[in-house]
Amino acid sequence: IAGLRPSLLDDLGLVPAIRGQLRQLEKQAQLVTRITIDGDERRLEPEMETIIFRIAQEGLNNIAKHAGASFVLVRLSYAENEIKLMIEDDGHGFDVDKVERMEPYRRWGLLGIRERVELVGGKYDIVSALGEGTTLRIYLPVASAQ
Repeated sequence: IAGLRPSLLDDLGLVPAIRGQLRQLEKQAQLVTRITIDGDERRLEPEMETIIFRIAQEGLNNIAKHAGASFVLVRLSYAENEIKLMIEDDGHGFDVDKVERMEPYRRWGLLGIRERVELVGGKYDIVSALGEGTTLRIYLPVASAQ
């Protein structure tokens, strides 16, 4: 249960919580990870931080389970009215169209990401090709800096 909303998220915010996920990924999947922050990092509404965290968590879980990657880059870009989350890996990639046509139970993680993004009026795209890794990009509207 604590993994769904770690105390780091409440206490310190989104970036430390994602860093915690990356540390876990490094230990469990023996990956090299990196996080970069663009713009002025700030706290967001708790509900939005939870949504972004859960999207990142699911994306990272998918990499650990399916990608066969050795490196993961997470980039958070803060703008006045939008936050962008990009998760990129150097794994073996996949055919996005083929996965989108699969039965829902075979792609729960991607469905969960899409539902969270759509819930808050955001956009997302997945770019992947066999042998070329995967990039997940999320664009979410956020309130102006507080």
